Amino acid sequence: AYWEHGRYDIHGLVFENGDEVREFFSPLHPFNAFAVYAPDGAFKGWYANVTRPTLLNTSGDTPLVIWPDLFLDIVMLPNGTLIELDDDELAASGLPERDPALAAQIRDTRDHLRALLRQGFWPTVQEIGDHAP
Repeated sequence: AYWEHGRYDIHGLVFENGDEVREFFSPLHPFNAFAVYAPDGAFKGWYANVTRPTLLNTSGDTPLVIWPDLFLDIVMLPNGTLIELDDDELAASGLPERDPALAAQIRDTRDHLRALLRQGFWPTVQEIGDHAP
């Protein structure tokens, strides 16, 4: 997907019109990671967030699957700088009080994501090549 929503600077990771945003998601890992590339192909960094665990709820007789999304975002710049965002968002959600086990699972997931980013788990530009999603 190409970024078409103006210019945003998220702690040093700049999204500009024409940037390519490649999403990597595995059902085995409860998070998304977006590789951001400039129109000339230069790698700009990673933007990632926790996207699961899922919750099952109901609305009347209709089952609903809820994804607590956008908790504990992480930016990783090409130089390896890791910037964690939104610890206050999780606290403000009330989840730590309502469901301490779920809040702990979200934090554990963030820690796992942080470790994978540091280890270079995600594909590089060369590995992605023409096989980008």
